[in-house]
Amino acid sequence: MSTLVTVPLALFLLVATAFAPMACDSCTESEAHRFDTSYDVAMPVFLTGLVISALLMLAGWCMPWKVKNMARRRLTATLAPCVLVLAYVFFAGRMAS
Repeated sequence: MSTLVTVPLALFLLVATAFAPMACDSCTESEAHRFDTSYDVAMPVFLTGLVISALLMLAGWCMPWKVKNMARRRLTATLAPCVLVLAYVFFAGRMAS
């Protein structure tokens, strides 16, 4: 279930963050400089969150399918989309400031 949520969410958020620079097409030079500065920090953090989410999803799939690993598998499955949302919240918050 986590894969069905995480992969489309990751693609949607990646497209949304990639189109973010278009929001400042009509900005003045000082506004554009502030935007570029915040985008240069926010985008690598979002991409790091994307990689962490993918690693969590992969870890959940690679764990042995035994009862003793059920709690760990559920934890990694739950954390994968949560990390994406937190990374996007940071991205959006950094872009708003």
